[in-house]
Amino acid sequence: MDILPHDNVSELVIKFSPGGDRARIGSIPNADHFVRIPDESYIAYFIGAEGSLYRGLRGKVALWFEIAEGTHQGTRLPSYCNVKEIECGEGQRWRHPRFSVGRNSYLTQYLAELFPDRFTPDALPTTVPEQDMANRPILIKTRTSRKNHKRRRRPEPFNYSVVADVQGWAD
Repeated sequence: MDILPHDNVSELVIKFSPGGDRARIGSIPNADHFVRIPDESYIAYFIGAEGSLYRGLRGKVALWFEIAEGTHQGTRLPSYCNVKEIECGEGQRWRHPRFSVGRNSYLTQYLAELFPDRFTPDALPTTVPEQDMANRPILIKTRTSRKNHKRRRRPEPFNYSVVADVQGWAD
């Protein structure tokens, strides 16, 4: 796995072979990435994680996935997870974030679902194990985000899709 610098966000190069030898380059889209797909379960590959301060106040970690099959193959979607603290500068997106989370956070639940032997209530995650996640298909479920940060309903053309749940490894 190689990290290629690209402005303040790095591009993560991931090689995997689902059913054959091929190389895939997984890069994290920019902040204006906008996708809308049906709310369903999909098989996807993890392409990277980044941390930021949402609106300069709250720490967020975005797990990025790329759909592996079907009509939406190649579509990249984030799963935004709140964290208690994060090591990053205001207004910047950081690759390989370091953070602290609570036991009930979505990020803790997702990572514990994928790695039940690694994370426990006494050993909470502080980083995303990107290399361990990169080469395996993951089952995700999407949802359409219809409200803004103030809980106001967005106009229909401005709704977008995000990962609502990481359900486990796809078999």
